[in-house]
Amino acid sequence: PAPPARALVEARRDVPGAVDDAATGMAELLCGMALDMYSQDLTSVAVGFARLATWLAPDNSQAWMLSAELLARQDRHSAAVALLSNVEAEDPFAIAARDQRVRLLVQDGQSERALGLARAAAESENVGVADLVRVGEVLMDQDKPGEAADLFTRAIAVRGEDEPVYPLWSLWLCRGRAHHEGGEWVAGRGAVEEA
Repeated sequence: PAPPARALVEARRDVPGAVDDAATGMAELLCGMALDMYSQDLTSVAVGFARLATWLAPDNSQAWMLSAELLARQDRHSAAVALLSNVEAEDPFAIAARDQRVRLLVQDGQSERALGLARAAAESENVGVADLVRVGEVLMDQDKPGEAADLFTRAIAVRGEDEPVYPLWSLWLCRGRAHHEGGEWVAGRGAVEEA
């Protein structure tokens, strides 16, 4: 967990996400405007505002992720995926950016590349539930439910009590769906009942 902001300020350290200069503040404003423009079906204008935000605050991962999402909405998946490389591995949003990258690759028909990226994260020593679920979802998209069921089973096994994103029941449902789509009716029913 991140230390309280007051302690960071007292230690004269940077506060993550702090809006402490004009460029950062303007980038935040432009991201908000981009979302507003997108909600009014003005995606081209929204992309412009989001990209301006990335130039003003190049360390703002949310601006990069928003820009990528808006470009993907214009079917510019390759450009969107490229933008996500600007989110550093130690960034608090790195896992979300990796999820977004995998999803955009799948949408762009690059399922094998998406699977490779997802597998690399799932094979690291710090593997988490999200990494395993991501691989399972790509495998389901590739119509490989047997392999996906194995990944969802691993996700259930490594899930800690403090897992904030994936409740245990949702993992059992993913496993049940994979078994069901793989023709393993009994195992699928058992997993759904466990959920």
